[in-house]
Amino acid sequence: MARKREDYVINETDRESLLKMLRSPKTAQSLARRAKIVLLTAEGLPASEVAAAVGTTTRAVYRWRRRFKDHGVSGLHDRPRPGQPQKLSEKVIKEVLRLSVHCIPDEATHWSVRLMAKATGRSPLRLTYWSKGEACFRPGPKRWTNTRFALVGFKSGPSGPRPRRK
Repeated sequence: MARKREDYVINETDRESLLKMLRSPKTAQSLARRAKIVLLTAEGLPASEVAAAVGTTTRAVYRWRRRFKDHGVSGLHDRPRPGQPQKLSEKVIKEVLRLSVHCIPDEATHWSVRLMAKATGRSPLRLTYWSKGEACFRPGPKRWTNTRFALVGFKSGPSGPRPRRK
């Protein structure tokens, strides 16, 4: 059974936000494809032509049309995925970052995973999983580094250019 052709009309604010998504180099390709599906649909193209132009199936075109119709531009974003929630709270993460930037451990010259786990009361394995995801733990010598602390609001040293050696 064939689907009835629907006329999709989008308002100017939605059209502008969809065009902005398409033009932005930082937009994920999947989100840009969804925005393009909605824009081509609003121009009056049938689902088969939209699917051919975007390089997807007609089923996907119908899905994103419906999600846009039901939820607007926010419906084009990915839904939360199922899975276990994060094991470390923001408070613990900030404490780990604070310790690694501003404190030196008593037993060693650098923070190791075991020393950090002992200081924060968390398991070494949990900290290792978190640190690998956050790129704070270099492979090789197992020491905490301060590579990503600017993202959390910590400064890892003096600001400005480094002095040149003579």
